[in-house]
Amino acid sequence: MNSSFCQIASAIVGLSTAIAIFETIRSWLRLRHIPGPPLAGFSRLWLVWNSLKGRLAYATEEASGKYGSLVRVGPNEIISSDPDVWRKILGVRTEYRRSDWFESIRWNPDGETLGTTLDNQAHKKLRSQLAPGYSGKESNDHEKTMDRTINKFVNFLGEKYLSTENAFRQVDISEKLQYFSVEVISNLAFGKPFGNLDRDEDSLAYIHTTTKHLPLIGVAGFLPWLIRIVRSPIIKGIISRGSDAMGLGEVVVWSENAISERLAAEKRPVKDILDSFISHGLTKAQLEGEMVGVM
Repeated sequence: MNSSFCQIASAIVGLSTAIAIFETIRSWLRLRHIPGPPLAGFSRLWLVWNSLKGRLAYATEEASGKYGSLVRVGPNEIISSDPDVWRKILGVRTEYRRSDWFESIRWNPDGETLGTTLDNQAHKKLRSQLAPGYSGKESNDHEKTMDRTINKFVNFLGEKYLSTENAFRQVDISEKLQYFSVEVISNLAFGKPFGNLDRDEDSLAYIHTTTKHLPLIGVAGFLPWLIRIVRSPIIKGIISRGSDAMGLGEVVVWSENAISERLAAEKRPVKDILDSFISHGLTKAQLEGEMVGVM
């Protein structure tokens, strides 16, 4: 019996290996006419390695400079620096479909957002609902909000970091500009500040945790099996929504509370992105998914 089991197991392993080799060769042959980094046609290792190092953008730029406007960077992955190619791919009536890579930026396994919707028709419908909010055409408050936030940022720098004849105050302006950016986005999206400038800190460690996890998100996009594991009910049960295990837990809670408050309040003229999304019929689940994406 043990001998039979070993024979069956060996046959399964052998068959699986043969299929994997066949699929690898078939994939390589299909795009073999497109140049690219060595072994990129056989494995996503080049993509994963550069994502982990946080230099994928630089690596793809270097590859385009070396191999031309069309470069093979994976078994089924091609990049292009040709504007005409991009216009064709991103056109309104495009027949191209978003790849499974976009699954990696879906923070909520149960919900779709504009950035993660793969079906072209569903994406088109959702885009029509969201476009007025993102463009700011329905609200006269966007420019006023920007002006208020800019003035607040200028006053913040002047009050806390303006040097005098007797005191030199050092400031990491790149850090403060990130605080300012998040403050602008939260004001435009939710009509209230995230709190970075008020507390002069990375509120809820949002910037730190998202920056920390971005390379991992990039890697997950090239490893579909890893995404399926993370999306599984078992893993979902382990990672609580309020934790910062994925770098978004506290932000999700903050966003959901703001949405619940707005839905419970009386209707009002459109003043921010959230108002616009509500007026165009997004459900509570859709709002929760999309508004975290806005941040």
